Formats: sequence, C-alpha cells, structure tokens
Amino acid sequence: MSRGRKLSLPSQIFAGIFFVSITILFFRFTWLGTRTILFFGDFRNIVFRSGETMKQFISFSKTDTRSLQERAEDLQDENEHLQKENIDLRLVQIENEELKNILHYQEISNEKFIVAQVIGKPTESLEQVWTLNRGSGHGVEKGQAVIGGEGYLLGLIVETKSLTSTVMLLQDTNFRVAAMTLSGGKTSGIVQGSFGAGVTMNFIPRTEIITPGDIVVTSGIEEKIPKGLFIGTIKEITTESNDLFQSAVVAQPQPLSMIDFIGIIP
Repeated sequence: MSRGRKLSLPSQIFAGIFFVSITILFFRFTWLGTRTILFFGDFRNIVFRSGETMKQFISFSKTDTRSLQERAEDLQDENEHLQKENIDLRLVQIENEELKNILHYQEISNEKFIVAQVIGKPTESLEQVWTLNRGSGHGVEKGQAVIGGEGYLLGLIVETKSLTSTVMLLQDTNFRVAAMTLSGGKTSGIVQGSFGAGVTMNFIPRTEIITPGDIVVTSGIEEKIPKGLFIGTIKEITTESNDLFQSAVVAQPQPLSMIDFIGIIP
C-alpha cells in the first residue's frame, strides 16, 4: 500500500489557522455556538455566585460560632450566680431556723435570753472558744451559760468586753461543769472537755449504774448555770477495772459547725 503524502510545515500551519477560523465562525453564527457561549457565561456566573455564597456562609458561621461561645459563657456566669444565690438563701434559712428554735425555747421555758451571733471561730487554735457579738454593754457577764437553739448547753462565758464576749465550749480541755444523769437515780459527775474524745463525764461514783443512752444535764451547783440544762447522752463507758471512779463519753446533740446563733442566760 502506498503511504499518504505528508504535508509540509507551511501547509500544516495554514490548515490549523483555517480550522480555528471555521470553528470560531461556527460558534459565532450558529445556534449551538451561541448556546455554548451562553452556557459557559452562565456557568461562570454560577461559579462566581456560588463562591460569594460560600464566603458569606463561612463568614456567618464564624460569627455564629462566636455568638454561641459568648452565649455559653453568659449562661455559665448566670448559673454560677444562681448557685451562689441558692447557697445564700440556704444559709439564711438555716440561721432563721436557729433563731426560731432559740425564741421557741425561750417561750416554753419562760426564760429571757440574750441572743447573740457567733462572729469568730478559730480554726487552728487548740482552745475551743468562740467570739460573740454581745458583751457587757448588753448584759453579758462572766460565768453565764451559753445554750444552743433547743436549750442544750454549749459552754460558759469566760471573758467580756463592752460589745463582744468569749464563750468557752464544752470541748475545751479547760471546761468544767457539774452534771448528773437522769437514769434511775441522779448520778453526779463532772462534765469536761477532753482532747480527742470530745466531751466526757468523769468522777462518777463506782456505786452508780450508768448505761449508754442516759441523759446528762447540769446539776445547778454553779451560781449562774441553771439546773437541768441538757448536755448530751452517754455514748460509751470508758472505766477501767482499777479506776476509783467511772468515766463516760458524752455525745452532743448538734455539730458545732452548724451553729451561728446562740442564747446567753443572764
């Protein structure tokens, strides 16, 4: 077979120019060419508008994300504020209950108390003493009994100033008060603070019978401490076989950390 004759380079260039010219004329003056040009124009506009929409969406997303973060922070601040308000309301409720109990006990006992607020509770000192916001100017005197909301003994006034006073609690190792139990007979002893054991009742005659659960009250020997103030209940007997007297641990009715208002018996 004979091979076709190969065009020369000038002929190839001329053929290329002719082909491109015919193609341009075809797209310029024919319906298909016009639609093709319009299509690419519309496609370019679509791509352009899509790009603008995407830019707006990204910008909106960034703004919206910032708004959500700010809203989340606002909600967290609001939640913390509400929690603080709930705590404050709960503390006020507890204080109101304490005051109501003191006033109720004052009513049923026909006694007049000096109501005081605890304004100082040392946390590191071995001494168990509180500072009260009532002093000699309010009728507070050394040796007076200090009671909790339902009339139980908390301690004794050991120091007074014009506007404040100091109460020594039962848990202090220097505290002493004459007491007795109300089981069967009236068993006498001395209630005192004991390091590590809280409150104990000591010097109970060995001839007396005491059992866990017995009620312990003041015996009224001291001048300014009324008889019959509730101290606590016998928790356990700690007497050794060779001891001359019996001893017992006394459980108190309420944790000291829960007390903010007290009554002073003038």
